[in-house]
Amino acid sequence: METRGGGGVFSRKLRWSRNPADAVGHASSTPELTWAMRGSRPGAFLSSTLQFLGAAGTVTGSKHLVRSDGRCLLLDCGLFQGLKELRLRNWRPLPLVPAKIDAVVLSHAHVDHSGYLPLLVRNGFRGPIVCTPGTRDLLRVLLLDAAHLQEEEAEYANRRGYSKHHPALPLYTVADAKAALGQVEVHPFAQDVVLLPGVLVRFRRASHILGSATVETVLDHDRPVPKPKVGSPRCRFSSTARWLSR
Repeated sequence: METRGGGGVFSRKLRWSRNPADAVGHASSTPELTWAMRGSRPGAFLSSTLQFLGAAGTVTGSKHLVRSDGRCLLLDCGLFQGLKELRLRNWRPLPLVPAKIDAVVLSHAHVDHSGYLPLLVRNGFRGPIVCTPGTRDLLRVLLLDAAHLQEEEAEYANRRGYSKHHPALPLYTVADAKAALGQVEVHPFAQDVVLLPGVLVRFRRASHILGSATVETVLDHDRPVPKPKVGSPRCRFSSTARWLSR
């Protein structure tokens, strides 16, 4: 599909990529949206990709990786929950090194959207974790509680001796959760935030839980400006379940 406007031309295609981080033991196809933009400058042609690392084929483990002009942005960072074959995915490495992710943006604080953050930070992510004030307040409770439960379950397994791992280890610890909370940055609703060069995000209110938001993400490769104006040639999408289900 091709869309014209504002001096630029966008072509969009849907392709499938193989995800090496599948926990069941075989490669699974994960949808990857690819945008290619020809800008107003002669010869300007850059692309952006959106890859679903979770919440694809299941409703948990929400992680959506945006690659654009050499930048990596992760929309949500959730745990897989439910069946064992899903929970095992939490122990598998991501298909990229966490240190290469520039920033994380959260739509809300539910653990299937935020609960992987302590592990991401422990494995090398050092960028900002961007969210609304309400989401930040809930993260202080949910991440510490999730970490405590992980530690408690590992301790119980070791005491009872029912784990095949010796010793059984928690997915992450309370210390990991505290480290993740130290990287949280808060931004209010309806404010344009230039998160990275050429990457703008905006939180819009969503009726889900305290602090929940629709995250509007604007990618503007054609000309780096401090605060892009509405209407210029960009790739625009929202990290909401409604958009993802279309």
